[in-house]
Amino acid sequence: MLLVISPNINFGVYKILSTKVRIYLRHTWVSDIILYIWSPNGDNNNNRKCLFSENGGSLDNITGAIVSDSASQFWKDGTPPYTNGTYYPEITMRGYNGTYSSGNWRFLNMDIAAGDAPTYDSLRITFTRTSGTLSTSARVNSSADTTIDFGIIPIASYVDKNFYLKNSGNSNLTVSAVNFTGSYSANFSLLTSLPGAIVPGDSGLFTVRATSIYTFDRSSSSDDLDAANGNMVLTTNDPSKTNLSVTLLTDYALPVSLISFELFAVNRDVKLTWATSEEQNNSGFEVQRQFIDKNGNVSGWNKAGFVQGNGNTTEIKYYSFTDPKPGNGKFNYRLKQIDYNGNYEFFNAPYPVEIGKPGNFDLSQNYPNPSNPVSSIDYQVPADADVNISVYDLTGRLVKMLVNSKLEAGYYTAVFDGTNIASGIYIYRITAKSQNSSFSSVKKLVLIK
Repeated sequence: MLLVISPNINFGVYKILSTKVRIYLRHTWVSDIILYIWSPNGDNNNNRKCLFSENGGSLDNITGAIVSDSASQFWKDGTPPYTNGTYYPEITMRGYNGTYSSGNWRFLNMDIAAGDAPTYDSLRITFTRTSGTLSTSARVNSSADTTIDFGIIPIASYVDKNFYLKNSGNSNLTVSAVNFTGSYSANFSLLTSLPGAIVPGDSGLFTVRATSIYTFDRSSSSDDLDAANGNMVLTTNDPSKTNLSVTLLTDYALPVSLISFELFAVNRDVKLTWATSEEQNNSGFEVQRQFIDKNGNVSGWNKAGFVQGNGNTTEIKYYSFTDPKPGNGKFNYRLKQIDYNGNYEFFNAPYPVEIGKPGNFDLSQNYPNPSNPVSSIDYQVPADADVNISVYDLTGRLVKMLVNSKLEAGYYTAVFDGTNIASGIYIYRITAKSQNSSFSSVKKLVLIK
């Protein structure tokens, strides 16, 4: 066994939000390799994380593969040299989140078989960190910070409750709007005016009234005498909670009780996961998307898809939905939970998600291939660049130009339509030139009609 420890690597002092590592390794039989990242963290459970361990069989090399907790695949799902792919570490690196970057970082390589020694052309650590900018922060430390419980509301009456929003940040917190959502949003109202600037460490008061949805002349069973649930959505200047949702509870059971809701970007796609603790009369969830432009302006809500519900159940149910290629930029998501009788309620995602800039140029194989006669070609641009994508026959004659423009950094899809082109084998080529680099790649396309 060959053990190699890298020289020390040092960074500035800041708090780590996330970690990823890019690997360039030349070695035959990469399944001989075990690679660790070794941090200065004094916690024995977190100071060494295994990034790669005995994967890839008898194949060679790791070329530009990224190790990240946000990956959508494991090493076993890929094949050496894993070119520019993103993979889960063998042991999650989340233990570094919230710790400081100062101290000596190292890599530790173990080669479990005799033979050629591994050659690392580079190992690159990338930390996501806080910017150090002063910011507001609406406190959300416990359920009490986002819940108002009205208890039982008498028929044809109301209950008033005070809610305090605390600013745990280091600059003034403001609330510019309050909206009530849910099937019975009209039964909730704000009695107080919006507070002014909430200074750090102070709280703003919101007095909310919940009125019964029933009157004395209503014929109903005792189970119907409870008020409906809803949400109070506060529009704030907190960059992480621009729309803070406060759950409005009564003793009436929610048709659907959501216990978790998360979302994250996976390359060009957005994946949403959520879970319910119980469901009543639940037809399903309509997934809705809202675009946020560079100036913070938002679009209307658009339907991204629908996920079937489980009707009536008291068991925990888990759901997931992938929104493929919504575009470049930042997006809000919400779930529109719909009952079989048509009633609905909104559940807002706790934070927006951003489809960021890709790390490199790339051109994907067209799909479907063969094309009959239309297919799509995905490509990515890491910086503003002049991009041309053209299709040629095997003699080199230009058949069709698909893209010829200056593009911002992002993910894109070109469409090839071979309706008026003869069946056969063609090649398509991308050439791209940015301020600091250029790129060219060629792939084969088969057209069958």
